Amino acid sequence: MSYTREELIELLIPGMQRGSNRTVTEIRGYLADVTFSELSEMLSRQRRSGVFQPAVPQRRPVQEDPQPQLSAEVEQAIKSIQALQETEERLLRAKAERAVAFEVFKIQQQQANAPQREAERKQREAKARQLFPEVCRKNRVAQIEANFNILFQADLLNNEYEATQAITSNAVSLVPASPERITAWQEAENAKAVEQYNADLLRLAEKNLDQLRARVRQEAEQTRVGNAQAEADRQLEASRQRDANIGGFPPLPDTWQGRPLDATFIRTCDVATHKLLAKRFGNAQLTARLRGVA
Repeated sequence: MSYTREELIELLIPGMQRGSNRTVTEIRGYLADVTFSELSEMLSRQRRSGVFQPAVPQRRPVQEDPQPQLSAEVEQAIKSIQALQETEERLLRAKAERAVAFEVFKIQQQQANAPQREAERKQREAKARQLFPEVCRKNRVAQIEANFNILFQADLLNNEYEATQAITSNAVSLVPASPERITAWQEAENAKAVEQYNADLLRLAEKNLDQLRARVRQEAEQTRVGNAQAEADRQLEASRQRDANIGGFPPLPDTWQGRPLDATFIRTCDVATHKLLAKRFGNAQLTARLRGVA
């Protein structure tokens, strides 16, 4: 450890004063004329001879700052605040404990009700799978697991009406059925309709033959009218096509020579007027106006 000149002098003075009548001032004056290296050598000799004893610093007692004296009012306020804090902590702890207890109770209830919920889910799924094929057939969507999952998870397979409403309103997006599947459904529906029709006729024949004959005549008339309507539609479309092939005609006006050009006019006009109208506006437009479709 290195010392300064002054530090070496202060360290040597105690050892040189022992067994000597010289004062500290005299010793200090003597050492003042000694070189730094000689001072260091003198300190080393004191250490080797045991004369040098480093001074132990005396610790001064630490005086604690006197605590300020609080008034009775301040002490009471501090105690009130501490009591309030303790009360709030107790309330918060109790609230947290209640919350934990409630969560534990919910978990226990869920675990206790899990078997019942699973049974209810399976029952609901079984009912949904029975309804699913009919929903697919009526709405022409594919009978696949992906479509089932979409409807089932959306809780739309409780009845056919809910599922159909969701599908027709595009509330759900499903995979459509293939053309082959749709054709098979249509054939099955037609066969079922024929079967139902024959069964109705048989039941009617067993109950009342007169009603059966009346129904047959009515259906025959409906068929004749339907066929006539279909034939008229076919002829009108063919007439329109012929008029289009020769370049088309201007639109048929609403009046002719001051009279409404309606079906009554076309039926009652003379042959010359009819030919003139057909030549100018085409037969298709005249026929459509006569049938009330133009």
